[in-house]
Amino acid sequence: MRTKRPPCVATWLLQHLASDNVPLAGDLLEEFRAGRTAHWYWRQVMAAIFRDMLDRIWAHKTLGLLEKLYKKGLVTH
Repeated sequence: MRTKRPPCVATWLLQHLASDNVPLAGDLLEEFRAGRTAHWYWRQVMAAIFRDMLDRIWAHKTLGLLEKLYKKGLVTH
């Protein structure tokens, strides 16, 4: 019996654009092989990438804010 494989491009995007999240990739693969559709897999991958991008933007803005507060002397080491 052949193993059901998820869309190659979606898997590549997940591996390269989302944070290194091996458990998530494994869970998505398991669900896909259990009968989920390619559309479902793509939707989950896009959601994971979007969430990771928001997390990165938030972290960057938070660090930028802390830097500004530090320069103004409102925050110390």
